[in-house]
Amino acid sequence: MRKLRAFDNSWRLGLERMYPLLAGLGNPERSLRIVQVAGTNGKGSVAYLTAGLLSQFTNGAVGLYTSPHLERLTERFQLLACGKRREITEADLAQALEQVKKAAQELDPALGPVTEFEAWTAAAALLFAEAGVEYAVFEVGLGGRLDATTALPAEVAVLTSISYDHQDRLGPDLTGIAREKAAIIREGQPVVVLNQDDAALAVIEKTAAEKKARIHPVKDRFQVHRYRPEGTSFTWFSSDLSPHRFQLGLLGKQQVQNAAAALLVLEHFVGSALVGPEGEAKAGAFLASASWPGRFEVISGRNGPLVLDVGHNPQALMGFLENLDLYFPDRPKWGLFGTLVDKDYRTAAALLESYPFEGLVLTEPVSPRRLPVAELTELFTGRYRLKCEPDWRQALEIAQEAAKAEGALLCVFGSFFLVGPVRASLGAVK
Repeated sequence: MRKLRAFDNSWRLGLERMYPLLAGLGNPERSLRIVQVAGTNGKGSVAYLTAGLLSQFTNGAVGLYTSPHLERLTERFQLLACGKRREITEADLAQALEQVKKAAQELDPALGPVTEFEAWTAAAALLFAEAGVEYAVFEVGLGGRLDATTALPAEVAVLTSISYDHQDRLGPDLTGIAREKAAIIREGQPVVVLNQDDAALAVIEKTAAEKKARIHPVKDRFQVHRYRPEGTSFTWFSSDLSPHRFQLGLLGKQQVQNAAAALLVLEHFVGSALVGPEGEAKAGAFLASASWPGRFEVISGRNGPLVLDVGHNPQALMGFLENLDLYFPDRPKWGLFGTLVDKDYRTAAALLESYPFEGLVLTEPVSPRRLPVAELTELFTGRYRLKCEPDWRQALEIAQEAAKAEGALLCVFGSFFLVGPVRASLGAVK
């Protein structure tokens, strides 16, 4: 979009521009009841599930702001009504960004130029306020302490699983990374916390204690009954420990925990309205039909079903491989994988080589930060068949033919900047 040329496309963390920028827009965020979601993996899924559930219990739409996008920028800005998603139009987004541009021009030049992500975050607050929404869910872009979304007054915080990613900006150790992410916690705020490494949990608990915030752990609030390709059945326990049985349309072992977290957030806002028969039916209708692109998503391809997954750091990749065994234990599998140079691709390669793929096609995502396929190939020892093709379109053709010849399930995974283009080219038909 042309409007983006007015903003800096580098990633400079800090809140010094966001507060005056929002003030210049009339502080649209003050009309919203905001949920902020931080963590390493699962942020987008939790944000979507939370917004979808809230949309079942409010008369108007619920705002949803996520990142990055798979296919187009407007994916980041969505309105949900009765569980159905609708992207903000390009025209409305352009108009909002024009207002942000004018406000940015009034800032003190000493603050430096407003970044794209800051502009998008401010535009989201503006768009949601203008749409008259009451609730809005914002996914943190990177870290938490200095992320643009932290300039917004969140009523509830959610911390998904914290692991290693973006060490160049957040620090080399898990404690430091957790400290950056836990910094979103505000005074007296309810904080929904998903399963964590002990080191990360210790940081979260310390931060919450300092802020007199109330932690609501997810781990004991759900029980899985059965994983199936058509969905997962589970029981969620409300605050009074009464059981509520649901079916979740999103596939993936981790998605049940994500749904349980979203239900906890919903319970904070609607209370007993959730636990009665009518409320349970509303929540259940959304969860059963939930669909979030690129997260262990099964679509129809030219030669049969494909699995798409944006897991790209080691923790997410381990979850993806576990899900393959969980849902498709007896199917042979071919993979198409590409990643970025600033990810932990060495650990990723070691994980992939330990998995029994029939073969793997390595390619390059559509990004200036793409890892050259020649460099990635050097990390594999030749344990199974390996094909290398820098052009993702040709790589997809190679992978499809290989999977077809052997009756294998094709799995396309890794960077958003690979899965997104592949998904768009295939039409993403479920």
